[in-house]
Amino acid sequence: MSSIRAPRTMSIGGATYDLFVRTGKNLTCMTQGSCALLLPLGEKIRVEQVIETCGGGACNTAIGLRRLG
Repeated sequence: MSSIRAPRTMSIGGATYDLFVRTGKNLTCMTQGSCALLLPLGEKIRVEQVIETCGGGACNTAIGLRRLG
């Protein structure tokens, strides 16, 4: 009786710590036909949610391969 082993991978590379923030305001504007992030000088921007995740090439590849099975 033979058992089938799942393929194994090893990711080598950097991992980063990503922070994404959600605001209640639209902070984008159109300037000369392109979209830009607008942060007015000296203005406070209220943050509604902070999302913390891991990222980076090796980490993203490992998670993608895991999701593929």
